[in-house]
Amino acid sequence: TICELCHFGSSACKESVMADEFGPLGGRSLGFLGCGTINVALVRGILRHGAKEGELAPKLPLVVSPRNAEKAAGLVQEFGEQYVKIAADNQALVDGSEVVVVGLPP
Repeated sequence: TICELCHFGSSACKESVMADEFGPLGGRSLGFLGCGTINVALVRGILRHGAKEGELAPKLPLVVSPRNAEKAAGLVQEFGEQYVKIAADNQALVDGSEVVVVGLPP
C-alpha cells in the first residue's frame, strides 16, 4: 500500500498521527548542513511558522551542524534542546537525517 502522505509504502511511513502533530514533515527527521545565515533563518522560520505569539509551533527536533558552534549553540539557547539538536559532526547529521538542507548563497 502506498502512503498518501509520503508516497512510500506504508511500512516505510511514520504513523499518520505524527503527520498531524508535526505538520508537512510527517515525523521525518530534518537536518541542516551548515549553520550559517541561511540555515539559521530557515530553522527560526520553521519553528515559528504557525505559532501563536510567544510560543513555538510543535515540531520535531531539528538537527543542526556543529560547523559554526557559536550559532548552533545560540539556536539551542533560543529554542531549547527539545526543538534544536546539535549533531556530533556533519557525517552524523547526514546519516541521521531523512531530509538534509544545504543552505548556500546563490
